Amino acid sequence: MTEKFKHSEISEDDIEDDFYRKAEQLPEELAETWIRDYEELEDPENSGFFERFNNFLEQRKQAIGFDLEFAPETPKNIVEEIAYLQKSLDSEYGNPKSFLGEGRTAKVHIHPKSPNVCIKYIKDVNSYTKTDIPLYQEYARLRELQNFNFSGVRTPTPYFEDANGGHIYGMERIRGNTFVQIMEKPEENQDLIRLARTLDREVALDNIVNYVQEMHNRFKITHNDLEVINIMLGNDGNLYIIDFGKSKLEEIGEDHELYRDNDIKTVKSAVKEFFIKIDNLDIG
Repeated sequence: MTEKFKHSEISEDDIEDDFYRKAEQLPEELAETWIRDYEELEDPENSGFFERFNNFLEQRKQAIGFDLEFAPETPKNIVEEIAYLQKSLDSEYGNPKSFLGEGRTAKVHIHPKSPNVCIKYIKDVNSYTKTDIPLYQEYARLRELQNFNFSGVRTPTPYFEDANGGHIYGMERIRGNTFVQIMEKPEENQDLIRLARTLDREVALDNIVNYVQEMHNRFKITHNDLEVINIMLGNDGNLYIIDFGKSKLEEIGEDHELYRDNDIKTVKSAVKEFFIKIDNLDIG
């Protein structure tokens, strides 16, 4: 539970002392950032600063406090990268340059010395909704699909999870970007846009639809969030489906035909939207 200060129990000086004590226990760069932000505020107490800071500490604790349990097929070089990435998360949690992406409930942590791995973790357990599944279940979906490559479409390879069933797992870092990032930041994705323009669009659409249909039929998994934010174009020209945080396993008594139909409808719409958009982007 997030710590909150009560005026009747603690003075303003004590609040400030407590903040400095906790901030100075952080890695140097993080400590300097929080202290600078605090000292630039005219009224940090009423701005909600202390609550944000204590939320950050709680989220950091959840993100870095995990024990690794590797997938059996994880290569030795990947295990070594993961060990380095785990150490970097301790010192770089909260640094925006160290994040590949961020959703409503989760962040993905990267590091240049671990080029093949990324770590996904829940940034706030209270932000889960009824449609979200726990990260250990999402990891299990990726484990089921890790050897499934259909028509050149696949998901990232899962590498490890928290042995204690926590809110974190590690996976392959796909070289490329999501459809939404490519569309919204064309200046940073010019090579991917040029690559996308060379693809046969009918074939690309058929490939990803076939993948989703086979995922339904073979594994009884529906994704339920196949929007442009969860489809990636890799530097290799292949398409990848990511983020199974809202996925479902087919169960008796649920209308999975509706989930299946919605997956196909949304993925078709997302692919068509992407190709129409990139045609109208000016990249010089």
